[in-house]
Amino acid sequence: IRVLVVGRDVEDGRFLMRALQVENSSLIEAKFVSHGLLPMENFLNYDVMIFSNIDKVQSSAEISLQSFLDKGRGIIIFPGNKCSPEIFNSFWADDFGFPKWKGTRRSSGESYLKIGNLQLDHPIFKGLWRKDERPKSSPYFYTIPGFLTGRNHSVIMNFDDGTPLLIESNVENGKGFVLSTSPVKGWTNLQVTGLFPTLMQRMVLYLAGNALKTHEYLTGDTIRFERSGRELLNNPVVITPTGRKFTPVFSKDYREYSFIDTDEPGCYDVYSNGKKVKSFAVNIHTSENEGNFLNEEDFKAIVDIQPSRIAVFRENGYDETSRLQMSYEYSFLFLIFALIVAAAETYIGRINRTILEREVSA
Repeated sequence: IRVLVVGRDVEDGRFLMRALQVENSSLIEAKFVSHGLLPMENFLNYDVMIFSNIDKVQSSAEISLQSFLDKGRGIIIFPGNKCSPEIFNSFWADDFGFPKWKGTRRSSGESYLKIGNLQLDHPIFKGLWRKDERPKSSPYFYTIPGFLTGRNHSVIMNFDDGTPLLIESNVENGKGFVLSTSPVKGWTNLQVTGLFPTLMQRMVLYLAGNALKTHEYLTGDTIRFERSGRELLNNPVVITPTGRKFTPVFSKDYREYSFIDTDEPGCYDVYSNGKKVKSFAVNIHTSENEGNFLNEEDFKAIVDIQPSRIAVFRENGYDETSRLQMSYEYSFLFLIFALIVAAAETYIGRINRTILEREVSA
């Protein structure tokens, strides 16, 4: 999963990069870029973007950001001390649908807030603690930005006074999180606790969604799939190979969807909110999905008959001249030879015509 971290300076992304690049984390490849160099990046090279202490981006980058969200990618936003709530709201809230920043509270003396209620069944927290168990300790939060939420927002985690701490937003075709804190000194000590890398990596995995390609092998006539992940949040619909539509059954005990209407061979697509989120190949033999239609003898026979109709893709630096290449080289030599013969015939024809004209004149 490719992640781009954007900040005003290196300090804004220091703990974020550490959290995403912890030892043995091979799934995530993170890169930091300063705000000024952001327009030089190709946003579509990334699956998730994290903005730390950024209240808006350049106009040229804004177009790329819109395209990024249109492709169903994910965004994580941390406010910061160099952000203006007015500019933040004009850009992130008004243009992209994130929560509005209504003000900031700061602690005095030994006062601070801690983590309050969490949605423990949300995918980023699911299985993080034992069943019905709450975190026994909490980071401290000293600077508290307050955000107003709307119908497209879900509060995943609160401070212990009920103020939203982690807000999930459905924006365009993508998703995003806003955290009511900043991973820097003076705002919180979250970034130096063990919870921070776990939280960051789970949010990235959740937002990346289909960037991680998985295979599901099923037997029998029942197709099952989980509700967790960034997909299937609202009333999934299954479309059969012939275009029929039906709603899968949801099991509260197993927290998964299933359907048994699989008589038609082909691809069954699952849609949520008008977007395809899963596809199942049903009753199709695996050999039809693995490119095993031609064995080596069949391939050589076709190359002998119609070499120009076959395109060869070679891997691992294989340098031996293939039969196709030899046929192509012979064809090229034959073409050159034909051109030479044609030129010679033209030249000889002109000489003969000149000689005949002279004889007639004589």
